[in-house]
Amino acid sequence: MLLSVVIPVYNIEEYIKECIDSVLCQSFSDYEIILINDGSTDDSGKICDEYAREHECIHVIHQKNQGPGKARNQGIRISKGDYIIFIDGDDYLYCKDNFRNLAHCIQKKGDRPDIVAYHGVSVFSDGNKMIYNKSYMNDFRADDAGEGYTAEKFLMNHLKGNSMFFWFPWFYAYDRKLFASQELQFPEGRKYEDLYLTWRILLKAERIEVMPDIVYAYRRNRKNSTSDVTSYQNLSDFLWAIEENIRDAEQKLPGGELKSLLLNNFARQYHSLCTLATFLPEEEKKEMMEELKSKKRYIDYATGRKYAFVRKAEKVIGFENVFRILHFRCIWLRYKDKRKEEGNYAV
Repeated sequence: MLLSVVIPVYNIEEYIKECIDSVLCQSFSDYEIILINDGSTDDSGKICDEYAREHECIHVIHQKNQGPGKARNQGIRISKGDYIIFIDGDDYLYCKDNFRNLAHCIQKKGDRPDIVAYHGVSVFSDGNKMIYNKSYMNDFRADDAGEGYTAEKFLMNHLKGNSMFFWFPWFYAYDRKLFASQELQFPEGRKYEDLYLTWRILLKAERIEVMPDIVYAYRRNRKNSTSDVTSYQNLSDFLWAIEENIRDAEQKLPGGELKSLLLNNFARQYHSLCTLATFLPEEEKKEMMEELKSKKRYIDYATGRKYAFVRKAEKVIGFENVFRILHFRCIWLRYKDKRKEEGNYAV
């Protein structure tokens, strides 16, 4: 079996059918679907069971709510495919030939790649209209020579082009051998498990192939999405992932450009977290800002005029006041994004 498709499911009864159907309609059929019902309280689990009764390629696991990290790890453990891909249950595959093209990319040479990267699009819901936008996602560049990239070259090229990249695990198909190490598992019981793990897996790859195809459709701004919730616990998990990343990059990576690019990325994530923390209720904000202030050295790794301004302004008006200013800037940018979403986007 070539592909194992691991899909965490939690309270997404409105979307899960579209997700599963986007896999079942594929023109390539050498795959299995593993649905991990992570303690849903709506009809999501029931829908998963109905699909499993009708399709032999679908397997369902029901577990108590433990988060997407635990769900993905469960899926990896029972998977049988040579390669593993992850789909969030409220997203879907872009077209029916995605797996056929992926299989061709994997099998076109004798030596299979450790990872295949591909394109994605954002999907906004606007009444009865679905709006697709490529600009929110990352433009991977296919290797014209067909030799693929080393992990270092792939990451360096990628981070130079998009230093604020978020480490979504569903941009890639992974050779299952990469998950053989106990160290390379998704953290369980925390949000931002992808920010912690994805770059570590990429660094383990000897060869990364890049497809030019759009494979993944990422649903943005879905109502009640856990990724859209600014809560104290979510932001604490965000900080934990950033701390772990910076510590490991500082201690385990050799000096050089790749290390600098990764630290720049993590520092920019820290800056975003400081801005998000200003939206917390007052007492929680005070506690979180104290914690963030104790880590303010992280911002020294961030390059660019905006971050240079933050460093200088912090010395003059203080840490909290800098991020009060950035709070209002964030409100303005959110307003602009909302106006853009109301526009007419095309892929």
